[in-house]
Amino acid sequence: MFGFAVALLLLLVRDGTTPTANAGTRPPSDSSDTGWRLLLSAPILLNLAFFILLAMMSGGLYNYSVVALGALYGTPVTTANVALTGNLLLSAAGVLVGGLLVTRTKRHSLVATLGLTAMALSVVLVAVVDLDSLALIAAMSLAGLFSGVIMPSRDMIVREVTPPGSFGKVFGFVTTGFNIGGIVSPLIFGAVMDHGSPRMVFLLVAAFTLLGIVTVATRPRRIA
Repeated sequence: MFGFAVALLLLLVRDGTTPTANAGTRPPSDSSDTGWRLLLSAPILLNLAFFILLAMMSGGLYNYSVVALGALYGTPVTTANVALTGNLLLSAAGVLVGGLLVTRTKRHSLVATLGLTAMALSVVLVAVVDLDSLALIAAMSLAGLFSGVIMPSRDMIVREVTPPGSFGKVFGFVTTGFNIGGIVSPLIFGAVMDHGSPRMVFLLVAAFTLLGIVTVATRPRRIA
């Protein structure tokens, strides 16, 4: 109901004026250059895939880590929940750290790659080693920290491949990857748990993280 109310409000207050090109910015020569042709171009689709993978890795940890830890190592629910809480708290802190990083470097792909790599290593450690309570909480918290660090760089990566004047449209398109990943990940991780493979939950999270590195490392440069 709130969604419908906000949608109605936006319809009532929307700006009906035609946007003009900023000074020094090349106006689009063809409307298709900033429409579906832009959204379906390789750089934008790679970013869409990146967002889908981010949603799938976070969905796996947030929704299935507690039950997977219990099935895999017999981890008490209380301990597993504390580890998940540490993951969420450090993720928020990581966003602040990542925000400071993007103001000090333009190598956003490198920041994202290093953060994803560190996150994958933390999750693999949880998957293959029966850690004690403190070590488990530390590993899960580190995974959250690095997942947060990459978020500001993620947004800058989208901006780098977006033509002037199209960032809102492109960002709205690629963030639908969160919805897609949110739909798909429960089907995958739920099936994994149903088949009695709790370790695979963490290994899949790590695999999706590594695939995210591929989408970042292979992205083309800014669209002309």
